[in-house]
Amino acid sequence: MIKGSSVYLRIIEKSDIEKVRKWRNSPEVYAYHANRDQISEIQQENWFVKISQSPATQIFIICLMNGDELGICQYKNLDQRNRTVEVGIYLAHPDVSPSPSEKWRGVAPLEAFYLLCNYVFGYLNAHKIYGYVMAENIRAIQMNELFGLKIEGQMKKEVFYENAYHDYLRVGALSDEFYNSSGAKMFRSKL
Repeated sequence: MIKGSSVYLRIIEKSDIEKVRKWRNSPEVYAYHANRDQISEIQQENWFVKISQSPATQIFIICLMNGDELGICQYKNLDQRNRTVEVGIYLAHPDVSPSPSEKWRGVAPLEAFYLLCNYVFGYLNAHKIYGYVMAENIRAIQMNELFGLKIEGQMKKEVFYENAYHDYLRVGALSDEFYNSSGAKMFRSKL
């Protein structure tokens, strides 16, 4: 478990996979994913087996201190030779989350992302983090920028949905860019 002041991250368990599948299959969540296909129970079970056996991947459930669950954050594609790792976060929509709290819109997701990135840099000794964002997901781009992740590349018209092609962005930050970001400074001073 990784603890912050308002949230903690716990490793996903088998008992979580149906809940996570419902979160991911909700239109409010998959609207910000490149892959918008609905995930079946069998696909979710196979995914869980695969990630459970991978030392390069870890999925965390984001929880408020009272136990309300907000969504997931993860690292994957850990490359130990190059010390790079992909990071990501998504929040459950309140209609599919057991959490009655509105904190999922506030500081809690930012703290969760900080905790994840700090863990990846500090414990896993990563040199660089990166992620992928749909170009129209302004909130995600702003969150990444808050933590020093800048747009490194634009894959033009990479993803097709709703009868149109959409751009997909790659964002990234080196360790010093993350730790010198306003987001990291804000949480480092609180924790």
